[in-house]
Amino acid sequence: MKIGIDIDDTTTKTKEIYDKYRNKYFKEHNINEFSKEALIDFLNLYGQNIYENIKYKKNAIKYINKLYNEGHEIYFVTARSTKYFKDMINATKKSFIKNNVLFNDIIFDAKDKNKASYDLKLDIFIDDREKVLDSFYNGNLDIYLILIRSFKTQKSNYDLANNWKEIYKLIKNYERKNYGG
Repeated sequence: MKIGIDIDDTTTKTKEIYDKYRNKYFKEHNINEFSKEALIDFLNLYGQNIYENIKYKKNAIKYINKLYNEGHEIYFVTARSTKYFKDMINATKKSFIKNNVLFNDIIFDAKDKNKASYDLKLDIFIDDREKVLDSFYNGNLDIYLILIRSFKTQKSNYDLANNWKEIYKLIKNYERKNYGG
């Protein structure tokens, strides 16, 4: 199967490290929100450190690599862009290599994850934002959607997983039902 996975706050603990550096930047510059110029300055100062040294969610790498080693194709589909941080692609790839994350490809600047998933002919897509999964109802109905529970999510129209072990079990159940695997 072809599996699409969001990166930020689905696979990694992005908000945690991003907030740490954002708060530091706000304090240093005596501001409480980003202008376009401040965001560019922030990412030039801290982007490399944030995206190369980001922590991964518990067991994310273990189960992603297990799926890859079982023969599934793994595609990371992310909105991460070089628009404000020119070295985003290198920083992301360095983090994946440093942490031994196995994958087939990373699709950057995917503002429309539904379209990217359709173009890749994905069977499964995993994200932490229900709003992203809702966009799939505008055309890509032949895909199994899994929502990894964030601290805000109580109920959902999608199969919910609290962690990567649960995601793996949902994928294996889906595989058995649909492919006899």
